[in-house]
Amino acid sequence: MTSLSTGKIGEEKAAEHLKKLGYKIVSKNFRTKLGEIDIIALEKEILIFVEVKTRTSLLYGHPADAVTAKKLRSLIKACHIFLSKEKQYKDFRIDVLEVFLLDTYNYKINHIKNITI
Repeated sequence: MTSLSTGKIGEEKAAEHLKKLGYKIVSKNFRTKLGEIDIIALEKEILIFVEVKTRTSLLYGHPADAVTAKKLRSLIKACHIFLSKEKQYKDFRIDVLEVFLLDTYNYKINHIKNITI
């Protein structure tokens, strides 16, 4: 599995997970010049910006370890760009979904809500 295919599979599993929890997917792979937001979802009235990090092993640490302060700052800027275009949303938070892929069919998800710098 390449890192690109691993990432795409992880994003698919993350979106499925959110839907099972009752979230509505608003957008996937929202791109700005500052970066990309993997998933944007709605939980009741709260807009959730989701960063998905996928790993097939813990050799290089937990997936969330890759969400550095620098990455989070650029993600926040991308969130503000989305919110400036979609003014109907007032409340938001940023979540990280760690996807541990054991193989194509077996995986585990750790949902970290409201991540901050």
